[in-house]
Amino acid sequence: MNTTTKYQVMSSTSKHTEIENSKLSFETRKVLSEEVALEGDTRINCFNPTMINIQGGKFIMGTDMKTIFETVDEFQYVLNKFTKEECVDWFSKSYPPHQVSVNSFRVSKYLVTNSQFNQFYTDKFGSTYDSDIVKSNHPVKNIQVELAKEYCYWLNEKTEKKFRLLTEEEWEWAATNGGKTRFPWGNEKVGLLANTAEANINDTTAVGLFPDGFSESGIADLGGNVEEWVDTLYKPYPGGKIVTDRIYQFGKTDYNVLRGGCYSLHLDLCLGYRRHGYFPDYSVTGFRICESI
Repeated sequence: MNTTTKYQVMSSTSKHTEIENSKLSFETRKVLSEEVALEGDTRINCFNPTMINIQGGKFIMGTDMKTIFETVDEFQYVLNKFTKEECVDWFSKSYPPHQVSVNSFRVSKYLVTNSQFNQFYTDKFGSTYDSDIVKSNHPVKNIQVELAKEYCYWLNEKTEKKFRLLTEEEWEWAATNGGKTRFPWGNEKVGLLANTAEANINDTTAVGLFPDGFSESGIADLGGNVEEWVDTLYKPYPGGKIVTDRIYQFGKTDYNVLRGGCYSLHLDLCLGYRRHGYFPDYSVTGFRICESI
């Protein structure tokens, strides 16, 4: 019995729920995600997005040089196009570790999807940003940070709320589960936990399709699918130094930081402390929203 036939008897609501049922195979969940995209994914609501409360606190942000060298060695098999010195340079944007405080906030469970962004884009510019209905529940991609902020402004006008991008501190707090884990899902890099190059999908997937990769608080896709803009400009951490890597050399000396991994790059970018930035030919940038409590 093929997957589509097996789930024809399901109600629409059931199918939407089953997308995030880790007991089902990935292929089954992927088929279901495509079906509900055509029907209209009820998990996605532009003006009433699913938000998760995150309790604030203090944690050690960033990491030390010993961990950086160990991690570069750990991921050398995916970083072999570059010298070890270059890789250490990139990782050292996250040095030195330092204590920060984060206030409580709400964060969207899902990345902003094509269907959500299309409502904004059509209202604002009179055209559709991405008309592929099958990908309506995929995260929107190839977004510049300015346009992500415009979406938040527009959404606030529609809802009378105060949605915004996360700060870098908030993002790392959420992605490391309060500073406890390396990845959103824990400390291990095994199994099909995120849509990165290791999954060999080579495209975005529906939000929430990797339930085993959710954070402890239930946030989807903090690792993988598309990289996420945060509302923080790159600068060295206290006591650190500016890393003049390729991004810096492009002239982007005041760029917003990107966090999380993506479908076309490897799992090392899903490390909760990793900081990176925008390349001119990137098409893997998206965002999620949050609000202060």
